[in-house]
Amino acid sequence: MACQCLAPAHLRTDFFDQWVKLGGSRANHLESQEVSSTAILENDRRVRASAREELGRRLMEIPAVGPLLASAFVATVADAHAFKSGRCLSAWMSL
Repeated sequence: MACQCLAPAHLRTDFFDQWVKLGGSRANHLESQEVSSTAILENDRRVRASAREELGRRLMEIPAVGPLLASAFVATVADAHAFKSGRCLSAWMSL
């Protein structure tokens, strides 16, 4: 699957010119782009899988909380009971 770049054409051209100056070729550029796309898709699958666990599903019931935020919360906050209240937890998260 080819990755579509959303950057303006002149920026893509500038990037490719710099890539060639550093010794890269178009084939190397496309190969590294494909590897990056594959890694991003794999990480996205992992995030979605971890969010499907019970706590992640419960968090995603909150409006504006998706798989990424739910996974980040579960990974960051080991035990939510360590906080006195939800307000203390939100202050700790700088919300």
